[in-house]
Amino acid sequence: MRTASGAEGCGRWCRVRGELAQIYAWTGEKDLAIEQLNAALKVPNDLHYGEIRLHPVWDLLRGDSRFEKLMEDAKKPFGPKEKQ
Repeated sequence: MRTASGAEGCGRWCRVRGELAQIYAWTGEKDLAIEQLNAALKVPNDLHYGEIRLHPVWDLLRGDSRFEKLMEDAKKPFGPKEKQ
């Protein structure tokens, strides 16, 4: 489950991390791209699973096991676990 901790006050910075991840991906800096993408996906923002999964900017990262793990994690909802 993805957590929302640290979301307060995140604002623009979370989106900037996503944009920075895109720049790193475009320039072939896979490690840095995945690091920034991981940070951006840990808090609620407008970067979402569908965008990352389908947008061609992420093509250079596809097939990397770290990216695929991020995609699996991005499918999970934010927030506290529901009690059963």
